[in-house]
Amino acid sequence: MQRWSLVLLLTLIGSALAAQSISEACKWVKTDSPQILDSLTVFPESIRISEPDSSQAFRFDLNTNTISFQNSPFDSVRVCYRTLPFDLHSTKAKKTLDIYDSTALFKDAVLYQQALAIPKREEVISTENIYKTGSISRGVSFGNRQDVFVNSTLNLQMEGQLTENVNLRAVITDRNVPFQPEGNTQQIQDFDNVFIELFNEDKWRLKGGDVVLQNGESNFLRYYKNVQGAQFTTKYKMAGGFEAETTVAGSVAKGRFASVSIDPIEGVLGPYRVKGPNNERFIIILAGSEKVFIDGQQMTRGFDNDYVIDYNLGEITFTNEVLITKFTRIRVDYEFSDQNYSRSIIQASHYQRNDKLNFAFNYYNEKDNRNQPLLFDLSDEEKVILANAGDDLDNAVTTRVDSVEYNPDLILYRKTEGQDALGVNYDVYQYSTNPDSAFFDVRFTEVGFGSGNYVLRNTTANGRIYDWVAPINGQAQGNYEPIAILNAPNQKSMVTLAGGVKLNKTDELQTEVAFSKNDVNLYSEQDSEDDDGLAYKVSHETEGRSVSFLPNYKLNSTLSYEYNSESFSFIDRLRYIEFDRDWSYNPEDFNQSFTENIFNAGFDLSKDASNNLSYKLVRRKRGEAVDGFQQYLNLSKRLGRFQLKSDAYLMNNDQQILKSEWNRLNLDFSYRSKWLIPGYKYRIDRNSVVNSTTSEVVRSAMNFEEHSFYLRNSDTLRTTYGIEYQLREDRLPINGELVDNNQSRTFNAFFRTNIDNTNQLYMLFTYRNLENLNEAGEDRNDETIMGRIDWSGSFFDGIIRSDLNYNLANSRELRREFIFIQVPTGEGTHTWRDDNGDGVQDLNEFYLAVNPDEKNYAKIFVPTDTFEEAFNTIITYRFNLNFPLQWSSEKGIRKTLSHFSNTTAWGLNAKITDDDLGQRLLPTNVPDAEVLGYNESLRSTLFFNKSNAVFGADVGIARLENKQLLVNGFEDRLSEDFRYHLRWNINRGLNLDLNFVDGQRVSRSDVLTQRNYRVVSESFNPSLTLQPSRNLRFTASYAFKDKSNVFTETSTEKAELKELGLGARFSKAVQTSITANFKYIDIKFEGTETSPVGYELLEALRPGTNLTWNLNWQQKLGSGLQLLVRYDGRKSEGSPVVHLGRVQVTALF
Repeated sequence: MQRWSLVLLLTLIGSALAAQSISEACKWVKTDSPQILDSLTVFPESIRISEPDSSQAFRFDLNTNTISFQNSPFDSVRVCYRTLPFDLHSTKAKKTLDIYDSTALFKDAVLYQQALAIPKREEVISTENIYKTGSISRGVSFGNRQDVFVNSTLNLQMEGQLTENVNLRAVITDRNVPFQPEGNTQQIQDFDNVFIELFNEDKWRLKGGDVVLQNGESNFLRYYKNVQGAQFTTKYKMAGGFEAETTVAGSVAKGRFASVSIDPIEGVLGPYRVKGPNNERFIIILAGSEKVFIDGQQMTRGFDNDYVIDYNLGEITFTNEVLITKFTRIRVDYEFSDQNYSRSIIQASHYQRNDKLNFAFNYYNEKDNRNQPLLFDLSDEEKVILANAGDDLDNAVTTRVDSVEYNPDLILYRKTEGQDALGVNYDVYQYSTNPDSAFFDVRFTEVGFGSGNYVLRNTTANGRIYDWVAPINGQAQGNYEPIAILNAPNQKSMVTLAGGVKLNKTDELQTEVAFSKNDVNLYSEQDSEDDDGLAYKVSHETEGRSVSFLPNYKLNSTLSYEYNSESFSFIDRLRYIEFDRDWSYNPEDFNQSFTENIFNAGFDLSKDASNNLSYKLVRRKRGEAVDGFQQYLNLSKRLGRFQLKSDAYLMNNDQQILKSEWNRLNLDFSYRSKWLIPGYKYRIDRNSVVNSTTSEVVRSAMNFEEHSFYLRNSDTLRTTYGIEYQLREDRLPINGELVDNNQSRTFNAFFRTNIDNTNQLYMLFTYRNLENLNEAGEDRNDETIMGRIDWSGSFFDGIIRSDLNYNLANSRELRREFIFIQVPTGEGTHTWRDDNGDGVQDLNEFYLAVNPDEKNYAKIFVPTDTFEEAFNTIITYRFNLNFPLQWSSEKGIRKTLSHFSNTTAWGLNAKITDDDLGQRLLPTNVPDAEVLGYNESLRSTLFFNKSNAVFGADVGIARLENKQLLVNGFEDRLSEDFRYHLRWNINRGLNLDLNFVDGQRVSRSDVLTQRNYRVVSESFNPSLTLQPSRNLRFTASYAFKDKSNVFTETSTEKAELKELGLGARFSKAVQTSITANFKYIDIKFEGTETSPVGYELLEALRPGTNLTWNLNWQQKLGSGLQLLVRYDGRKSEGSPVVHLGRVQVTALF
């Protein structure tokens, strides 16, 4: 270590002295606005950028003698140029051109632009009126250790006019990515999307590809579908003054709609698993299809809003903007990927209206093709099972045991016999790797503990293994069975007809009738009598009628009646999210359907948002499930600076022998002064479902009383802030009575400011204390602390820039397991090496691949249902220090500082179980036993002469640590490097580069103990680059690495790597680029080569002599057409030569 430091120090001093003797008189100019170079005319061809980056793009205007820069990363650059001995910009003439032609000459001077800076956009096909951007690539890769693999990518955006009356808009992306985008922003960028739209703005519109079908105006038809297909809409006028719009669409569905509830945990923001409509554990949610509701209010997606979502795992995590309590109601509407049958969707609608009349027609049909299953094949026996099941799909059960040939890459079983303690024999499937008996591919389904005879084994095999456990006294002891529930094809459709007449300027009469069909099993004719349904609605509405005794108020009113037959069904959820809950009704509590009658009457008197009164009465009769009334009253009134807002709700419902009552009152009273707004809120929510025979309280959806006091300022000011204190008492039914169960105290505070647009600060803090008042209850006392800080600052005219995001919350960590799946070579991240030679894949034998030809496995995490509660802290911090380059021409401390700059980025995401507040605030030194998950990254580099083209140096650290909670324990990875770098342009054609790295790689695993190691390393890498011309460059390099395993005192593995490298590059403008590299690597190794630590020490090579080489050729074939050829080769001692090639053609649009 000391010898390399001495070499580096001597080289640094010598290079710095040499650099001082090199100088060039050039002019520093700012890049933030156009700058005049000289008072004399500048010769355009002589302009060049000398510092900090000679490739900096610029634009020179000969007419004004100014130079400008676009999106420069530097605040100033050094420009060199030559001038003519006179000024061509000054006007010298005996006569003016106006007497001939004022538009004859010199209207605009020619703009000279650097070819590399702003090149003309190349494209294969030129279109005059259509703007397009993007590219398409097609490639093929091959080698002597892989099959031929074809890959392709497409990214194209177009917008413009095809003809005078036809416009085009298209977005086509195909990145061949087998997963969906992250749901951490409000807007979603899809990896694979095809959307083409042709339209005439006022007449018609044709959409094709990945489109969204959404219902129009209807009282009964609701749907929002992500599909692949086409939709045509046209607008036109008809006789009688009617304006009409007709839409037709045909498509294939991407997924299926579902609406589910999630059980919350006190103070925990997530992640929460979204299950399928039939309680499926793992689903894939279609990106952007979800709607998340908290207490009936829809949330907004995004880190800066209410929640983020992992579409691939079906997990939702809420942000600090949302407080989750044990009483929070979480509902999610979504579409999920349904890969059972090909499903077609046909949609049509027609709307027309004039000044008096309006008519509407809607048709929607969603149907599975029962003869086209996607990922499975139904046997004749399974089709008979479905035909006999009718609508009761719980009876559609079959075994999924396939007889196959032995394959070491699969988890296979042998068939044997097992016996319980009573001597009863059972047919048993047992995991086996014996080629003579492992012939069965068995699929298992979780059926609940006590209902199955198999359990999941803890193993290091690459996949899940299930073991049979003997029943005890005839009672099953497992939770898995080798069965599968058959998925039945289904159909849902609806037709609606609607009409309305405008009675006068304010009154309108509307009616609509709907016919529905819901066949849950297209293979069966049984239970078909309940497939068809009928519904209709008649309503009278008044809007904007003047009130004689309230001249400033307008009256809105509604009166309606709705009928639903017992078999009527909706496409997607129709009512508002808590419609049934507000009636104390849960459809899952009833096994039968009922006819429904709803009567609705109400009015609204409104002056403005601060002065209004509304009342609504609802009568609902749904068989024996609902028979009751609802009343709503809302009042808002402003008197001077005082503001009152209130709403009340009353409900009575008779359910056979149960009687439900619900009383709600919300009051908000505030005083609005110029600067402060103090206020008081009162909420009471009393619901009880009572057995009318025994007068016992059976259940309660909600029963609490709450007082809130708040103080805030106006949200129109630059700086806003507010505080709120809340006291709440909840009651629960215990032994037939409502008793006090919990008392909570919640404190909220926020602060937001924007100072001169250079510093933005947002702070949010929440503290909640939950006290258990029922000593006999199971609820625990709980404490929740949440906080958030978002700060962005700029100081000293941008010399220092800093960003901080800090989040503190209660969370959960999911126990995961992982498997490796084979993918095309080059598309993966890992490789499998059969270390023990048994031909069976074991998790110990998969490694992070180094060589391109070995990247043929992908690591896939399989989530479980096991969560561990934790305290979560997330910190991201970015720091940039850049002193102005023009300081280098000054004296003193400014001149010294101008040579230095720094960039730092630090990120931390920790989940710990230690409730110590200090550890939660900054969990950087938490005992391993208290850590459930830990991700930390640090990158920091201090530069000297970063922008100097002659000499520069930098020192940096790169650290990455990751700790994951798996099913069988923890897995921990650490990568840390300290890097010292020096560069010196000895002259125009010779460059010296020195790198020294001191690092370590640490791996710890509770299960895969062979992966436990700590490898420390030192490496020195000098390189010399010779550039005899602009087009040609040669590089010679040497590298020395000393690596050893120091995990324990008895660890003896070590390696010494010596590497000689030669490289060459030829480039000709943008036409041709050829790069070739050759490396000779000699490795001295002590240890076991076929081990994880051996793989790390050897860097995927072998002891002895290793040769690697590669060739890259990039060629421009024509305007907008590029060819890329890549060849890699490797030869290790005792191993055959490995060849890998790839050819790719890219067309630019």
